[in-house]
Amino acid sequence: SGARRGFANVLHWIASRMDWPVVVDVGGGRGWFASLAGMLGAHVYVIEPQPACIQIIRNLAIANGVRDRLVLCHNVASDRFGSVSVYGRACDPTLSIPETRYLGSDEGSVPSLILDDMLPLSFSNLFGSIALIKIDIGGSSIQILHSLEKTMQEGRVQHIVMKLTPAQWKKAGVSFKKGVKALQIIFDLDFKSYVLSCSHHELCSDVLSKEEQIN
Repeated sequence: SGARRGFANVLHWIASRMDWPVVVDVGGGRGWFASLAGMLGAHVYVIEPQPACIQIIRNLAIANGVRDRLVLCHNVASDRFGSVSVYGRACDPTLSIPETRYLGSDEGSVPSLILDDMLPLSFSNLFGSIALIKIDIGGSSIQILHSLEKTMQEGRVQHIVMKLTPAQWKKAGVSFKKGVKALQIIFDLDFKSYVLSCSHHELCSDVLSKEEQIN
């Protein structure tokens, strides 16, 4: 897709400018982004709630020889503590549960992870700043931005690549007003916005960056 090509282009651009960049992949999916980042020399933290996806990410990283560059976190990235029920069918087509339906059992729940709490512990002594955070979790992207507010204010994130999907915000409990406010906080921190692709008027991929120019 256009969004995937845009994500990959930004990753290549960052890898060409930095040695051993640190990348955080929020919503690892099937692992293509994490493996590509590892192959380009990055240290990658992957946050993914689906157990089937975690296994696919692990297997792909092993196949590409970058398993030692990835840290896999079986969590839901969120702006609040608790356990979250995950979708039923992502990465596992053998399940009969529709992908848009939430599981109610304990087996379908995973602990949430607030990035502001996790990232300083993981990176403060090892790496310092984070080169790129990729966010691809539909309408919950705004909640992730809220969970990164402190880390961004400390100037420890250089680039954020994400899909902006206002049509999905409401499903995640985010009003349009709250979504716009979250984006404004980022712009107030001197991040610039660069549109990668916009194949639909409600589905765009953007880079939020401290750089004056993204090539």
